Amino acid sequence: MSINRYIDDKTGQACFMVRVTVSDATKKRRLDRFKKAIPTMEEAIKVEKKLKKDMENEIRNSEHSSLEWGKITSTFMEAMETGDGMEKQLQASSIDDYCSLISCYTSVWNKLSINEITRNDVRKVISEMEQEGLSAHRRRKLKCVINRIYEWAIIKDKVPANIVSPAMGVKTGKAEEKKPCILTLNEIQKLLDMARHYKHPWYPIWATALNTGARCGELYQLSWSHVDMANKLICIAESYDRRNKTFKSTKGRYWRDVPINQSLEQLLRDLRPVTEHTGFVLPRIREWDKWEQARVIREFCIEIGITPIMFHTLRSCFATQLLRDKVAPVVVMKVCGWKDLKTMQTYIRLAGIEISGATDGLKFLSTKEATDLISDTYGKGSVWVECDEPLTLGCA
Repeated sequence: MSINRYIDDKTGQACFMVRVTVSDATKKRRLDRFKKAIPTMEEAIKVEKKLKKDMENEIRNSEHSSLEWGKITSTFMEAMETGDGMEKQLQASSIDDYCSLISCYTSVWNKLSINEITRNDVRKVISEMEQEGLSAHRRRKLKCVINRIYEWAIIKDKVPANIVSPAMGVKTGKAEEKKPCILTLNEIQKLLDMARHYKHPWYPIWATALNTGARCGELYQLSWSHVDMANKLICIAESYDRRNKTFKSTKGRYWRDVPINQSLEQLLRDLRPVTEHTGFVLPRIREWDKWEQARVIREFCIEIGITPIMFHTLRSCFATQLLRDKVAPVVVMKVCGWKDLKTMQTYIRLAGIEISGATDGLKFLSTKEATDLISDTYGKGSVWVECDEPLTLGCA
């Protein structure tokens, strides 16, 4: 970079010329530019700074434009593990899910420059997922992952700040809401009764889950130091991180207390002599160490003839039964560790408490009046039949 003073041949006045040279990190690309006829040194210094900044941005954008999708996603997946550039550390299950989506549905872009991926490329992938029968929820999650990759890349200065994710504005279709699979009270009782009868090794784990609403990782990490038998409280303060094989904070990143009811109190008294030497409340089982809890409970449910569920469904059963027992939703939220009322709406609907008794006031006809009216109109022993023509008393 240099600023030189010279005399303009046409005007005969003193002027300044600025020349700036900028190279990339590899020295393979070099930009060399100059500007003449600058009247003052002060203005020449400003021109020099602006030229340098513009040229550095051009070099950086050029480097970004050659960055391939495969390299970006590979670095992003490593960042998810370490939390580098992330607002918060992701759960191990979320990391696995994101990596699976990226590998399965965007690997066709691996050799494309980040700037070459278009909205049509994203639409094509979403369409293929729909043809494969994948849900709108799954398609929307892929879109969110793509957007998240671009956001992270901008934060880490791997792409220009003005670049827009090609997934923005792409429609994924409306998700068809399905009623969550959940156990009835009779099925919950059967699950525990049969597991206890056959001395199933998972019985104390399932029973604790149904009596505390704790997540799988929270149950795995639950230690005796967090059990207060005197005050009948369990403090849920930690969760197991199976990826790093250590403990971490709960999903909500705060501790919560869960009351110990009579059934759980007896279970804990039975467990203490068996597991106290390990420091953990619940027994360590080979399938649990391998994180196969969903398969185990699903197979057992099928064997005893009840609705096959996932392990996490036990938490849903806990919340739903509390609501059906008239426990206030705000209390259920506190015990389960939910901050978002939107999450609670699903369980409120499952429990039916928002519609319970809604039709009790509709007493249009007494049971006797309704029976007499039907008998008088259609006669005793009448048979209901379907007709192609509008129904009349003479239709048969």
